[in-house]
Amino acid sequence: MTNFYTDYYVYAYIDPRNNIPFYIGRGRGKRDTSHLFPSKWLTFFHNKLQKLLKEKVTPTIRRLLNNLTYQESCDWECFFIAALGRRDLKMGPLCNGTDGGEGRTSPSPKEQLSMKKRYSERMLKLWKDSKFIKRQKELKSIRWADPEFQKKLHEGIQKYRTRPEIKERDSKRMSKMNKSKTSKKRSSKTLKTLHTLSEFKRCLRYSRPSKGKQFIGVGKHGNKWRARHSGHWLGCFKTELEAASAYNDAVDKFWGGDGWKNRVDNISIKVDRRKT
Repeated sequence: MTNFYTDYYVYAYIDPRNNIPFYIGRGRGKRDTSHLFPSKWLTFFHNKLQKLLKEKVTPTIRRLLNNLTYQESCDWECFFIAALGRRDLKMGPLCNGTDGGEGRTSPSPKEQLSMKKRYSERMLKLWKDSKFIKRQKELKSIRWADPEFQKKLHEGIQKYRTRPEIKERDSKRMSKMNKSKTSKKRSSKTLKTLHTLSEFKRCLRYSRPSKGKQFIGVGKHGNKWRARHSGHWLGCFKTELEAASAYNDAVDKFWGGDGWKNRVDNISIKVDRRKT
């Protein structure tokens, strides 16, 4: 399938200080300029490129051949690498790690793990540098201000949404959202119809303790007992009876005694005898 495309090219990175090429590559689109950004490969070429950029030396990128098929670009890449020579083999100035052609398109799983670790460590160091952060912000602002980039982004989003898989996913999400909205509306309507404000307050006032509990508005926290009444904090107490009586006093204070009160008189409470 790749041989049908004829937009591949072969490019070279040249050191402007001595006009000597130090890398040969092939690709399509913006492959020739993609090496200028942080990469996960961390090869000999990328290390040299980052050193040049730190020294504020921008390498010249030159496209040697254009309008090639995939196989032609691979063949020409191998030819240029063989003609100029690799540096690791002490045959020339190129920083390429292979003889060209396929390149490092399918690394082994061990290589992938090692590259991911190196990439994460390097990115952590970079994002701690204030100069790198400023540069990334400037590049982002320039990119988002470009109208061509905005058009391409909009077209890409539209193409992504026109896929049948994405349409099905979006329709399922919208159906779930509509169901949740209708259920919320029904619950709010039932509350409005069944309970007026006075009836709702009445339910709160005359609510009884739940199963397994003797008192309402009382809870244990560590070695102490807390008491709370309709959002009002009443304090901490040593025993459960004191907290229950404090809740009864709050009912008298805030509701004028018109509410459920804890039955404190003639109740025997089990005391925890565990070591504290």
